[in-house]
Amino acid sequence: MFQAQMLHANGTATETAVYSPWFPRGGDNIIFAADLVAQSSGNGKIDIDLLTKNSEDTGDGTAVTSSTLSLTDPGVGSLLVRGTLEELVRFRFTLSTDADSTDWVIFRVLQPSWFNDVVV
Repeated sequence: MFQAQMLHANGTATETAVYSPWFPRGGDNIIFAADLVAQSSGNGKIDIDLLTKNSEDTGDGTAVTSSTLSLTDPGVGSLLVRGTLEELVRFRFTLSTDADSTDWVIFRVLQPSWFNDVVV
């Protein structure tokens, strides 16, 4: 979904955030995975939040409760988010580092899996 993205600290703040484009919700629930491919040092951490909003809403969207995937070491992590999703979703990628850092991470987000709730 997002291949080999580099997120670089700006050297003046402890957090640097960027957003993915909005895309339509594909079901009631989502399982998404991210791969922290490389990092400049052991000090950096990337948090990936899932945000949602309806198409007529303005702004950055609302972070879905309990939807943060945190990666501190190279490897793959995944997260299941059930319900509470509106029409559109996107990711916020936040690199957390020490103050005045120039740390970086290279990461990718794998294709998410969507599924609907079963109604009986």
